[in-house]
Amino acid sequence: MTNSQTANTDAPLSGRVALVTGVSRDIGIGAAVATRLHDLGATVYATGWPPHDAEMPWGERESGVPFPVFRHDLEDATTPAALVEEVWATYGALDIVAAVHARSSSQGLAELTVEELDRSWAANTRSVLLLAQEFLRRHTPAPDGQPPTG
Repeated sequence: MTNSQTANTDAPLSGRVALVTGVSRDIGIGAAVATRLHDLGATVYATGWPPHDAEMPWGERESGVPFPVFRHDLEDATTPAALVEEVWATYGALDIVAAVHARSSSQGLAELTVEELDRSWAANTRSVLLLAQEFLRRHTPAPDGQPPTG
């Protein structure tokens, strides 16, 4: 863990590990959520998918967050489970999942294709459900009044 990832031990989320998706642009919601969790003391494992941004009018940009941002293609059905496994292998816990990623489309209704619908569903819906499923499978809730553990 680098110093920029080390949480402030007096902060409310100190000792917690957060996975945040959609952290590929500095002005995006994902970067804002990840930075806020970091500022509250969580250790943040951030991921984004810059190749999608490269397809969009705004183009690929740096995230500008104070921690590494990894690259994961959440259109791939195997990625959510592998991503949760990466976080567990790195930190031995996962307490927070913020699935903030989204696939945008520039196709209007007249041009909309089945392929675009499938890609959007895979990234925007299926991946979130698979992330939640894998988190649920691994996460042990803390007893009432106790801090959560992995």
